[in-house]
Amino acid sequence: MWQSRLEKKVDYGLLSSFYGALLTDRQRQMLNLYCDEDLGEGEIARHLNVSRQCVNDTLKNACLRLDKLESQLGLQARFQRMRSTMQQ
Repeated sequence: MWQSRLEKKVDYGLLSSFYGALLTDRQRQMLNLYCDEDLGEGEIARHLNVSRQCVNDTLKNACLRLDKLESQLGLQARFQRMRSTMQQ
């Protein structure tokens, strides 16, 4: 299913709340700026004084790591199921 860029940012922001401690400090920092502060890759690059390619690669690796962790552990899915059950 296709997701908008905003939906992806929200999803990865939520995943980082579950698995952020398992990312590197740099991945966590850039993901926070990207998802929570809503900065673009160019803005993050200027803010951290790194190349835009560095930001792109770091965010890509962080997102892949979060996806892998969720597929292995399923904490977010489990949380969503419990939340839905509680609301009913």
